[in-house]
Amino acid sequence: MSHKENIREELEQESPFLARMKAEDKSEGFTVPPTYFRELQEDVLHRVAQKPAAVSLRERWQAFINHLLPGVHPVAVLTGLALVVVGIWWVAQDTTMVSGEQILAKASEEELQAYVTSNTDAFTTDLILEVADEEAELDLLLPVDNFSEEEADQLLDDLLEEIDESTLQEIL
Repeated sequence: MSHKENIREELEQESPFLARMKAEDKSEGFTVPPTYFRELQEDVLHRVAQKPAAVSLRERWQAFINHLLPGVHPVAVLTGLALVVVGIWWVAQDTTMVSGEQILAKASEEELQAYVTSNTDAFTTDLILEVADEEAELDLLLPVDNFSEEEADQLLDDLLEEIDESTLQEIL
């Protein structure tokens, strides 16, 4: 048996359909219509033009915005939407604020004294004098016009050091 016959027998065993096709077309071979290659380019372009291109998510979003609000840029719409969300969040916040006077009204005298005693360094001389002037209506009987600002501060610091704690608490 020749090599070609072995190949044909193997083809008949593996794929009888292909073997019959080869036997039928032995004389002519495979042919294509005469205008196939001339019309191929037009057919491919026509088929490609018929299929719609895939639309991206961004393009769909822009089309949706343009459908809702024609003539408005999508960035303007998103900016407006963000401002509305921030505005709603701001309005919805709990805006009840407690003033210092309300806190002081609720605090007991012992709590206030304990705070002042533990934080005497936080009170400036000016603040102590202002409170003392308003609350106790004290006159210092000092010639304030004759002192420079540094001398007045030094004198007040000396006076505050001389005052005992109970007197300072009474003033405050």
